[in-house]
Amino acid sequence: MTSGRSKWVANSQLALLTVLTLLSVWGIVKALATATQPSAPRLQYAMLLRRSYYEFCSDGKPLFWFTSVADGALRGVVFREDSVAGTPNLVSAFYEKKDSQAKGRWVVTSPHFASNHSAVRISLSRLPDIEDLLKEKDAIAYFLQTHHPLDEGYQYISDYSNRLDSTISPIIRLKHAICSPGRKTVVEKIVFLMRSGERGVRSENTFVNEVDKQSISHSSLPTPHSSFIGPRDSIGRPHGTGFTIERQASGEYKLSFGEWRHGRFLGERLYYTSDRVYGIDISRWQHDYGGQHMPIDWANLRITNIGQRSRLIAGEVDLPVSFVYIKATEATTIVNRHYATDYQDAHTFGYHTGTYHFFSLATDGEEQAVHFLRHMRYLPGDLPPVLDIEPTDQQIVAAGGEQKMFQSAKRWLEYVKDALGVTPIIYANQHFVKRYLSRHPELRDNYPVWIARYSEYIPDFKLLYWQLSPEGRVRGITGYVDINVFNGYQAEFDKFTTDN
Repeated sequence: MTSGRSKWVANSQLALLTVLTLLSVWGIVKALATATQPSAPRLQYAMLLRRSYYEFCSDGKPLFWFTSVADGALRGVVFREDSVAGTPNLVSAFYEKKDSQAKGRWVVTSPHFASNHSAVRISLSRLPDIEDLLKEKDAIAYFLQTHHPLDEGYQYISDYSNRLDSTISPIIRLKHAICSPGRKTVVEKIVFLMRSGERGVRSENTFVNEVDKQSISHSSLPTPHSSFIGPRDSIGRPHGTGFTIERQASGEYKLSFGEWRHGRFLGERLYYTSDRVYGIDISRWQHDYGGQHMPIDWANLRITNIGQRSRLIAGEVDLPVSFVYIKATEATTIVNRHYATDYQDAHTFGYHTGTYHFFSLATDGEEQAVHFLRHMRYLPGDLPPVLDIEPTDQQIVAAGGEQKMFQSAKRWLEYVKDALGVTPIIYANQHFVKRYLSRHPELRDNYPVWIARYSEYIPDFKLLYWQLSPEGRVRGITGYVDINVFNGYQAEFDKFTTDN
């Protein structure tokens, strides 16, 4: 019994040892087999932000970037790639990584991954038109030229001008880029960003497009500010200091800046200080006063009173006289007998001097010009000559009408311009300018205008001089004197006198 039991125990131990040996061998084989096979990927799922945009190239050189094209019109154009917005959308993806040491990659599973393989067609006929914007700039440039940075409203208009520049400059640059020589290509760029903002995959697709040379127009530009910019009253009407820029029937743009009262434009109120450039115009009436001959004290001319009709400045003032206009002739026979002496004295005492002619509807304009040139003087540095036109409505009708009057006036202006080599100035009152001159752009736009308006507001017109009062007082002259102001400051006046 004892020996049989010992044999059984020995056999059991041998069997157990065999099983353990087989298990060990199987484990080693399994481990070796596993080591030679690729490991299952460790996946991280996420939603990525897909952003696409386009790069416009000429001979492979990037010129600008844009977000999309609609009917041939570019959208979202920029000139720095890092500022392009792109068209974003979310796509599903997983991050595939083989082991903890190796770098992985994002794999996009969304069908939206497909890029836009349709050709991108850009047409010059859909590029922006800046003609109207440039006309707006011209209207604003006149205001900035004739005003000082410290004037009321200057900063408003300057800011608006800068906004126009920020629109115009890229358009000019865009046109230059597209019209430049070289083969044009469009590269579609796709950038994937993780939700945290970390940059991920980048993709590019290239399309070749021939750009057709067509006329330039566009409908998506900012429109001019025909509506009022400034404060309004309780029911929304313009009320206070503000401006509009409106397109006129002529196609030009007009800036109206100044005071508004419950929807009605009053005009711009200028502040008359010694910084502005003042002048006077004189004739025989500044000498023949009360039946006596009164001399002018040219050494001591100072404006001491503006007068009541202008309602600008009450009481006494002390303003310099910088320029003087002297009447020389009228019609074809009248000559101011004090003209030669006054002209010489004005020059002697250092005043900028000019000469004017009083226009008559009864005689031909060219004949009046001959008469004027025969008696006037014009030296280098003189101010341009002036044609003074101030007939009444009844006189215009009686003389044959508006057309006949302007035909005659045009002959005077052209004859004098050809003779002296300088463009004359048209003087008229505001009624005449608005009712008649405004309908004749061949004169209005080609000759500087001097307007008489006796009000606290400057004439709402592009002008060179403003006659603001007919009843001013000037130390050194007996009686009333016409007071004028140059539309600008000393720097602009110096340039004007030098150019002329």
